[in-house]
Amino acid sequence: MTHPIANFVAIPTEKISEALERCAVPGFTGNVTGHIRVLPSAAHEVEFRFEQTTLVRIQKTEDPETPLVTNARVAKVRRVLLENAHRFQIGTPLSRIFATFDNGELRRFEVTEVSE
Repeated sequence: MTHPIANFVAIPTEKISEALERCAVPGFTGNVTGHIRVLPSAAHEVEFRFEQTTLVRIQKTEDPETPLVTNARVAKVRRVLLENAHRFQIGTPLSRIFATFDNGELRRFEVTEVSE
């Protein structure tokens, strides 16, 4: 199944299931609150793969210029990345789950999402 968000990865729900299943026993009446947070270490699991495409000009000049890497060019690359830093984030709007049990039976389940 494809997802409308590029590079979408589902969050495993095993830990949530384990916590809720521990309460799904006769005699338990109460609430379970789970807080979800993406840790900075998640960014270390991002894979980068780069491809470079070179434009080949059909009508070449007789004396091709050799481009020089200058500080201004490097500064421009860094500036553009800095200006777009907000795009390079991993996260989820999901921040909390809340479940209510009555005698071990799940009666209510809420999901809290943060909005921009």
